[in-house]
Amino acid sequence: MDYNELLGKKLSFSIYNPSALGGNVVNSELLAVTDYSLVPNFTGESPSNLHNIIAPFLPSGVAQTEKDYQWLIIKAPNGSLRSIGVAWIDGVITEDSSVTIKVTIRGKTTSIIPQLRAILVTNGFTDIDITT
Repeated sequence: MDYNELLGKKLSFSIYNPSALGGNVVNSELLAVTDYSLVPNFTGESPSNLHNIIAPFLPSGVAQTEKDYQWLIIKAPNGSLRSIGVAWIDGVITEDSSVTIKVTIRGKTTSIIPQLRAILVTNGFTDIDITT
């Protein structure tokens, strides 16, 4: 897979033994694809240390050292940066995309707008515009 095609996109995927490395990757932006030598420049993390943590959980025959695979630099939704070795990916990478959803409500007056806004905000929808 050419991970460079995913640069700038929001991705989600599982990794082997996520509890050892801060969890699975969820809705995170791919910032860079690099080799092990540049990982510290992005995140300050040691690829060798990270590989040693995950190596016992990788399938046999996969990546003997941190030099054997590419590295992804990702930005989590909270803004933190993580280094993920591509050999750690367990399964399929999904591309998370956002779209603008348009809803039309007929037969009501503008007096329901505050109620609609409250319902949306209560349910986690904060980037909203309500127009008439």
